[in-house]
Amino acid sequence: GSLAAMLQLLLRESGYAAMLDKGGDDEAGRWRNLGELASLAREREVYELDAFLDQISLVSDVDALDEQGQRKSASARGAVQLSTIHAAKGLEFEHVFVTGVEEGLLPHYYCTDDGEEVEQERRLLYVAMTRAKEQLVLTHTAVRARWGKVALCEGSRFLGCLPQELKRAVARLPRRRNHRPGWRQP
Repeated sequence: GSLAAMLQLLLRESGYAAMLDKGGDDEAGRWRNLGELASLAREREVYELDAFLDQISLVSDVDALDEQGQRKSASARGAVQLSTIHAAKGLEFEHVFVTGVEEGLLPHYYCTDDGEEVEQERRLLYVAMTRAKEQLVLTHTAVRARWGKVALCEGSRFLGCLPQELKRAVARLPRRRNHRPGWRQP
């Protein structure tokens, strides 16, 4: 139930570990970096991603420079790019992960009863899905901390519209004992 276990599961289930295994020296270096990342998470017994990211930096500024000292693009560095769905319009990526595809987020809770607004949210998800050239992963969680309270979540109604042959369930991580989701005290 730790961050290290989640990272290992994500690497395996997403196919990223297999992709790196087939690669050359650059991929071997990335794999070593990911192994170090998991080790650091395990050593610190970190269970919250934001707490871990507060403690560690994965990429130094030097790693982002090319041979001429110019800043490399994220895709040239093989880095993950984060984006809103709106900002991704017109762009394409090899792999796209859309997180939070659940009721209350997509469609947003403000528009769950208005048919026209729900259809706008459906189109927004379609935009996100069509950004992927090779692989699309849609995720949702069973439990989410919102506004300092734990809420049970269900997948978005839009997931029910997808053909069954395109869906694949991924193993759930076991729940940690003595874990109380919610806001961290500073």
